[in-house]
Amino acid sequence: MLAFKMGALAAIKINFWIVLASMIGFGSMVQSTELGLSIALGATIGLWGLPGQVAMIEVFAIGAPLFANIIASSLANLRFMPMSVVMMPLLQPKGISFKLKLVLAQLISVNIWTLTVQHINLLSLEEKIPFYF
Repeated sequence: MLAFKMGALAAIKINFWIVLASMIGFGSMVQSTELGLSIALGATIGLWGLPGQVAMIEVFAIGAPLFANIIASSLANLRFMPMSVVMMPLLQPKGISFKLKLVLAQLISVNIWTLTVQHINLLSLEEKIPFYF
């Protein structure tokens, strides 16, 4: 629990405020396109990366086909792959389940990646995943 608190305190310094301001801007963008709250929540839960969310809303707003939307948002979020490749070996204590690995990979963002890389060497194996969350 201490590692989780350390991670939360590290995140709330500046990263939380940056993400909050960005998500407020995204909400304004969705509001201006009149797509609705369900689309905004679906984009946030399903894509979890603001560039991909913005691409999805822009392509959706112009009425492009679903395939174009999938390609645009996937390419915008492809930037997470190198971060995941670097991060996942650092977070793998013995016995971690494949499902937990998928959750960890899905939650990666530039902010989480930066904070975790800065602190990963200071944490024991048992503390790494709680810090990351």
